[in-house]
Amino acid sequence: MKKLGGIQRWRSTGAALCISGAVLGCGGGGGSGGGGSSSGTVEATAKISAVAWSASALNVERDVFATESSLPSKVALSLRNTGGSYWYKYSYDKAFADVSHSHRTADEGLDFSVGFPLFPARAVGSYSDTLSVLLCYDANCNREVPGGPFNLPMRLDVGYFAVAEADVEPLQPAQTTVLTHDVLGAAYSAALDAVVTVSARPTATLRLHDLRSGQVRTVPLAVPPTSLSLSADGLRAAVGHDAAVTLLDLQADSPEPARRFDVPLAVGSLVLAGDRVVAMGSVSNNSNPIYWLDTKTGLASRFDAAFGGFGIYGTAASALHPSGDRLYMADLGVSPDDVWRMDLSGDAATGKARNSRYHGEHRFCGRLAVAPNGLRIYTACGTVLSSSPNWTDDLVYAGSMKLSATDTWGNSDYRAAALNVAPDNASIALLEEHWQNCRPLTGHLSKCYTRLAVYDATTLERRSLKGLAPYVRNRDRLQQWGRHLMHRSDGSLLLLAEVRTQNEATPTWLLHRVSKP
Repeated sequence: MKKLGGIQRWRSTGAALCISGAVLGCGGGGGSGGGGSSSGTVEATAKISAVAWSASALNVERDVFATESSLPSKVALSLRNTGGSYWYKYSYDKAFADVSHSHRTADEGLDFSVGFPLFPARAVGSYSDTLSVLLCYDANCNREVPGGPFNLPMRLDVGYFAVAEADVEPLQPAQTTVLTHDVLGAAYSAALDAVVTVSARPTATLRLHDLRSGQVRTVPLAVPPTSLSLSADGLRAAVGHDAAVTLLDLQADSPEPARRFDVPLAVGSLVLAGDRVVAMGSVSNNSNPIYWLDTKTGLASRFDAAFGGFGIYGTAASALHPSGDRLYMADLGVSPDDVWRMDLSGDAATGKARNSRYHGEHRFCGRLAVAPNGLRIYTACGTVLSSSPNWTDDLVYAGSMKLSATDTWGNSDYRAAALNVAPDNASIALLEEHWQNCRPLTGHLSKCYTRLAVYDATTLERRSLKGLAPYVRNRDRLQQWGRHLMHRSDGSLLLLAEVRTQNEATPTWLLHRVSKP
């Protein structure tokens, strides 16, 4: 190889010679380059023919939530050369893509690698450019190869292009209903055969989704809700707000008006237990106070003596025991975490609460479900505890459901975002997700997937595992995140999923009906 007036000449037959430039890419025989212009000399006997791109166009889709650069796309310009070397140069907009090339081994053409940088971030839309290649028989391109320049249209579409989780069978719901509102709380009423939801967007509303008729009955709320709990008979609802609780009768012709009660905390979760509402705070990284609200007198009293003057840690959920005399709750976001029992007899000043006997031996992870027969408590990290009215026999380890493992030691980074026990107590369904990928602030949300898992209640073995595939809306493929899970009276599943969108005025959620597992 030697330089001829700044031109590198490769004397091997079929090899290309090049010069580097500020805008266009170049490369020599067997080498590679990018981001510049290329040209080279050719022997007098050279003759180039059958020039063709491997594709008519390069079209790439990128999900607007992508946090990692995708692998470069490959495209080839093939040709037949019966003589010596030739000159070439290619051009493209560097603000649009990163392009590099190498020389083909299958023939004497060029292989191109086209990548699209993540930053600066592009808004939703279509972007286009052309990769243009000029082939010449001389250094000054006085003799161009006929048919040139050889142009390849390139297009990058930025939008909702979520992909399904690899190697996980997709869930096939029996029926899906699109909801044009958010869901901040949800519960199933067996008495009404309806899914009850509360939402803040686009308006503060309680809705009853009648599963038989498909009709939706709405009840306006005075202020945005934060949480929801139904009475044991499914006919009343308690709705949490910032510094308030609303009590409503859900029967269509009920003359009883909604009643509002002041509670001195931002209600994060609540449990309606007879004439009492147990309301907990909404702070995710500290202990939350707990108040008992007497719905007959309207008096809200703080209950925290049993917690040493503090409360439950994090925005954990609570579950009422079927007997109605106690409820269970779990810490969330603290190590070690624990499960607590609260007795509902007496008043807030004398009420009793205690945690389990396990302090770091088992993981509970904030969410739990009590079996309809009241014998077991299932937790978000798979730990199962037995339940007993007797304090000394309560919260005893009863086994573990193995959630999806991610390391060679079998430790799981998956947790249940929601879980529910079948009416016949025979199975447990849960929505599991990779908790690190799905953390709103620090996670890799483009890799946040939801899986629906069903476990046998006797053996605690997993029966099935299905993934929530992207929801198709016209040209969009939107990621689904499972948020709420309930069993209908017939044993089928009701699943509420949030559809991930960006800055859309109207939220999109999905209500899936899933046949009995």
